[in-house]
Amino acid sequence: MNQPPAPSGWQLYAVTHQPRYDGSRIALTDPTFTKTLKQRILYYIRIFAIYSMLLWFVLCVFYGCMYDMTSHASSQYLKIIDMDHTATSDRLVRIMLEKKSNDRSSSRTTMMAQRDQLASPWVPRWKTYGHRGLHTLQDCIDHVRRHEWGAIVINRGLEARLQQALQPKDTKSRQSVAYNAQDALTVLVSTGRNPIPIGRYFQPSLDAMAQHAARQYAQHQLATPIDANTADPQALLTPVWYTTTE
Repeated sequence: MNQPPAPSGWQLYAVTHQPRYDGSRIALTDPTFTKTLKQRILYYIRIFAIYSMLLWFVLCVFYGCMYDMTSHASSQYLKIIDMDHTATSDRLVRIMLEKKSNDRSSSRTTMMAQRDQLASPWVPRWKTYGHRGLHTLQDCIDHVRRHEWGAIVINRGLEARLQQALQPKDTKSRQSVAYNAQDALTVLVSTGRNPIPIGRYFQPSLDAMAQHAARQYAQHQLATPIDANTADPQALLTPVWYTTTE
């Protein structure tokens, strides 16, 4: 037997449309629909208000806990790890500790003004670490991740590389490669801890101290008698810089 063809869309509408029910249908603009529409709008407004209050409650509790964080950050220490133990590294350590002492000797008013800043460069304290058990840079990285907020490492071999770069060009021990100032210091940041004090206090403090040490050592080196015509320009003008490792 031949099957009848499937009905088209208009034919389905003609079959399903029942005019006798048109009298009970209303449009959105119908006055009888106004009350229901207002009820649904008010319902969604109440839902939005409840979720907004919950969100602001969570944010206020979280940021309220972080409000007085500077008073706690100032009780933490950032470390200076000397892996080179030479005259150059000793001078860098003295530069950093002298900067720390100068900042701590400021008046109470200045300290309170610094504490109110979002990223005061000198909020944390500094001290040297006697690198017991730390023989490589990776050992320092592992130690900072487990026990510290951050540290500045004076890399091993700094003075030897710098002295070779400052020697005359006709010296046999002259390096064949260009001097890289970023090999001098390594800034270690323990990013596994609370990210708010890391980003607002400890990271700016580490960067500011490393840059201060680099500038002060460059000024000291320019004041010493060095043959600028034969020395490596990079080692002469920027002898110390740093890289950051997390």
